Order: sequence, then structure tokens, then C-alpha cells
Amino acid sequence: MKPAANRADSQDEGARRRVTVLLRDNGHLFRQAIRRRLRELPVTPAEARALMYLRGDEGVAQARLAEELEVQPIALTRAIDRLERAGLVERRLSGSDRRLRLLFTTPAGKAMVRRLFQLHDELNSQITASLSDDDLERLAAALETINAALGRLK
Repeated sequence: MKPAANRADSQDEGARRRVTVLLRDNGHLFRQAIRRRLRELPVTPAEARALMYLRGDEGVAQARLAEELEVQPIALTRAIDRLERAGLVERRLSGSDRRLRLLFTTPAGKAMVRRLFQLHDELNSQITASLSDDDLERLAAALETINAALGRLK
């Protein structure tokens, strides 16, 4: 029989492993759920992500948006090309540097972003419906602690 201290350490390690596995699985399951919901819309997950980031930073340079999204510039260029053809995004040359292409959402793009946020809000409500307000507060605090720890990793 293991000493009590070793059992506790083993249980702690098991719980830590379970938490990290669940975090990874939750992220994967959330992305799958979003992808399923996006099928009803005329945008891919990559395009939706670009649109949502762009809406928060209108007039951003295309290269900067690629950095923010942590994607290769060529991959973003393809997504922006499709969004532009769909009338959701427009490119404008910078007034100060003619080499820069600045990105803006069109009125149709803004409407699509509202729909995307609505889709996210509906999903968030569905996945948290069985949690009490206290559960949500404790979970949010624990996840903030984990995020802070991840942010400190090098």
C-alpha cells in the first residue's frame, strides 16, 4: 500500500493531467461545433476568424493581420481574396505608404461579423447552460490563472 502522501501526489498529478486533457479536448470540441455552425454561412472558419479580427481593427495592414492571426501571409491573402470577391472585405492602399494594403469590412462584412458573434453567443449559452453563476465564476477564475501561467511560459 502506498503511503498517504504518495497517494495524494498521485491523485494531484492525475487531476492535473485530466485538466490539461479536458482543456485540449474542450478547445477541439468547441472548434468542431463552430465549424458545424459555419456550414450554414458562406464563410470558412479561417475567413470567419479573419473577419472577426478585422472588425476589431479596421484599416489594419494585411501583413499585420497575418501576424495577429498567426498565419502565413499567403494563407491570409487567399482568405482575403475570397472575402473581397464575396463583398465582405475591401482593400485600400495606404495614403502614407502605397505599398501597404489596408483592410476594411464592407457593410455586408459588418453584417456577417454580427452573425458570427451571434453564432458564438448562442454556442456559449448552450455549453454553459448547466453551470450555475457560482460555477461559472470559479471556472472563469481558474481558467484565468491557467491563461496567466501559459502567458508566462517561454
